[in-house]
Amino acid sequence: MKKIALVLAALLTAGTSFLAADEVPSSDTKVVFQQGQPAGSIKKVTIALKAENLVINRTEEENISIRIDSNYMTAVPQVSFDSKSIKIEQKDKKSVKLQNRICIVTLSLPKDLKLQEVKIGGDSSDIILTDANIQKLSVITGDKGAITLSGINGQSLELKSEKGDVDLSDIEMDKDFKLISADGAVSLKNLEAADFTLETEKGKVSAEGLKAKKVSVNTDKADAKISFDTMFEKDSVIYVSSGKAEVELPSNAVLWTAGSVDKGRFRSDFTEDSKGSLLTIKVGGGDLQIQKK
Repeated sequence: MKKIALVLAALLTAGTSFLAADEVPSSDTKVVFQQGQPAGSIKKVTIALKAENLVINRTEEENISIRIDSNYMTAVPQVSFDSKSIKIEQKDKKSVKLQNRICIVTLSLPKDLKLQEVKIGGDSSDIILTDANIQKLSVITGDKGAITLSGINGQSLELKSEKGDVDLSDIEMDKDFKLISADGAVSLKNLEAADFTLETEKGKVSAEGLKAKKVSVNTDKADAKISFDTMFEKDSVIYVSSGKAEVELPSNAVLWTAGSVDKGRFRSDFTEDSKGSLLTIKVGGGDLQIQKK
């Protein structure tokens, strides 16, 4: 995440030479939009981007700040406000066709601001969000868009990634966490939620420091290693269609398993105990191993 942040920072502080929209631009960017807005009663943020990168961070200022840096004067995302919401949208269909275009949207939120809902959608957009309190957060990326979240608190978080990498750390959700990744590496570290759902099709999955009361994991053609710091309290499921999945549980965990194994293999370090939580497993042509930490 630090590398991405440094790259974006370098772009933001680049030179100010500017070319016409129909010319091939350099990598230089300059501020094409900047506005402050009193936080007041703002509760909802909606962002829809196309090939623009997004940074949401914390500011010590009292106002919300929106800044857009680009090397094109055209195809700038539109920003609108009302008393309770902020909307940032890319409506120009030509934006993804502009050659060598660089555009970075930065939304800075006061440190004490608590938002009820944030919806983020991006096609070919890298998204970085740090240090925020958001009750309901939804992030969806299409094509090649990476998602990096750190220090996020709230009620529920839903992520959908088509091809980009996903890097999450220090996430705490009182209710639901759901991640669906079609293709790309997934890294989770220090994540807590009441209900934890992870669905992956391709790519490597590395997850550690997880805490959840209920777990649902479904992997297909993935190489996954998932480690829980606490034992889930409710009945949970782990499905492995193909590939390999290693799941670590606390050594004192009490559980019993049920399910089916087709052409794959299932192994467990734990002794069956019907007094514990039920773990339903389904293994197709893959390999699932439940290990003691």
